[in-house]
Formats: sequence, structure tokens, C-alpha cells
Amino acid sequence: MPFPAIVCLNPSVDRRLLCPGFREGGHLPARRLEDRAGGKGVNVARALARMAGPPPAAMAALYGFVGRGQAAFFRGQLEGLRLANRLTPVPGDTRLCYTVLRGPVPAGRPRGRSSSFPETHLREPGHPLPDGTLGTLARRLAAPSMRRSGVLFCGSLPPGVTLDQWEGMLRGLVRQGVPVGVDAPGPALARAAEAGAVFIKPNREELSGMAASLGWPASQSVSARLRLLRRRFPALTVLATGGPDGAWLMAGLAPSPFRPSGLSGGAAALRGLASRARRVASTVGAGDAFLAGYLGALSRGLSAAACLARATAAAGRHLRSGT
Repeated sequence: MPFPAIVCLNPSVDRRLLCPGFREGGHLPARRLEDRAGGKGVNVARALARMAGPPPAAMAALYGFVGRGQAAFFRGQLEGLRLANRLTPVPGDTRLCYTVLRGPVPAGRPRGRSSSFPETHLREPGHPLPDGTLGTLARRLAAPSMRRSGVLFCGSLPPGVTLDQWEGMLRGLVRQGVPVGVDAPGPALARAAEAGAVFIKPNREELSGMAASLGWPASQSVSARLRLLRRRFPALTVLATGGPDGAWLMAGLAPSPFRPSGLSGGAAALRGLASRARRVASTVGAGDAFLAGYLGALSRGLSAAACLARATAAAGRHLRSGT
């Protein structure tokens, strides 16, 4: 089975800084450890590309937008992978997102990652898209080949893209027979489900945001919210992650590239155990690694239980290495 097309509307340059004794206020020396092409969609596509076998095995494809000034940087970061980089350069700069490490960095720790101190994350919102670019992308994603592979949107919406525009774009793809999956913040997830998406991948926080957007009670367990989702959106397959509480896979009634073979719609949600990494290099991107592991297992036609196990293993490797 082919990988779905991965779409990242709002990628980022992820910059890691080492700032011993970091605190609010004052003037503090900091050292840049790395810049990396990032954003949920970029992270998922890169992880999928690393899982891809040699030709003629499935190859990942990445769509979306990148600032013209950062296009060459993204090409360099993604070259050499089994990944079709179809990001469209647009005017403006790709946003910067910072991770600040308080340090010190242990000797031999790869890529400057440390499990000894908390990380501080600073996120720019991104740059507005030029008029018409979203519609042009939607036309590319409506290609006949997408009806078999599906399209998976990952990450936040760029500034200026309203929830109404977002829902309208997804509805257009669904009307043309394209299976749509989404891993995004809660309000965008709710609109995606309303638009007819067949797959969502929320974490606990995103599921809470989705529930709030739908007017559901705030104090609910993940299992209770999954039951409500099944009643409201019976076609929807949901892969939910809960950090140390593990993961849940609930199959929707609609067959799709995002639903494991052998898992019938309407069956009880399948529960997966959490990864038990003893040393955690970084939790950032663990959910993206989990999703990539799930998709990689799906492409091989594995069972639902095996898909969850592969996803958990991928998240565990990321937790230990931070990459």
C-alpha cells in the first residue's frame, strides 16, 4: 500500500539553543546547537522516508509551503532520503521555533540533547500565505492517485487561513473522493471531522481542544471522548495518544488507507501500551514518530495490533535518541 501524501502547511526551522541557567529576564549567553527543518508534516515525512524500503517500495511525498529564503535549506535537509520534496516556495520567511536547553549537555549526547534539564519551547506563528496558494495546493492534492493513497495534513494552520477556509478545502477533497486524514490542533480537528475526514490523530491535549470546539464536557476520559466521537462521526478512524497512558485505535465504519486491514469498523477501541524509555533525550516529535511508525506498518498491511506496536516502538526510539 502506498504512503499517504503528507501535507505541511506551516513548516518551521527548529533551532536548538544551549543557555546554561536560562531564566526569564536578564542578558544570558546562548549557543546554537542546530537548525533543523521541522513542523509536524516534515517530521512525519522524514521518518516515513527512513522507513521506506528500496525501489519499488512506497516512497513518501511531502507537500506544502516553504519561505523562498529557506527553500534551499529544506532541500539540503531532505535530500538523500526516499522522499519526494514537493514543498512550494512562497514569499516570506518560514517561521523559527526555538528549543532552549538549560544545560549542561552531557559528553557524547547526540545532537546536543539532554535529559537532565527541562526544555523551553518558543513558537512563532508563521507567515501568511499569498492569495490563491491554498487553492492551487488543493488542486494538486485532488489528483486521481490521491484517491488510493489518501492525504494526511499535519500541523498548525498558517496565519490568515481561517477555520472556514480549512474546512472548505477539506470538503472539496472529500467530494472528489480523496481520503483525508488530519493531525492538527483541536479546533482544526473538529472542523476536519465535520468536513468528512476519515482519520484523525490527536494527542490528549488536542482531543480536549476538539471536544471543547464540539461543545462536549471538559472532564472526560480519553475513552469517553472516543465513544462520543464514534456516535457523532461513525466513519472516523481515530488514533489517539496519551503519553504515559499509552494509545488508542478506534476503527471507523469507512474503509480507508488509514484503517488497518482486519480491523472492522465499530469494533471496540484497541489499547496500546506506552513506550517505556528509561532515558528520555527529548519528547518533542515523539508523537510524529508514533504516527510515522503507524503509517509505515499500515503500508506493509500489518494487523491493527502490529501497527500500534510498531508505532510505540518508533516513539520509544525517538524518546531515547531525540531524532
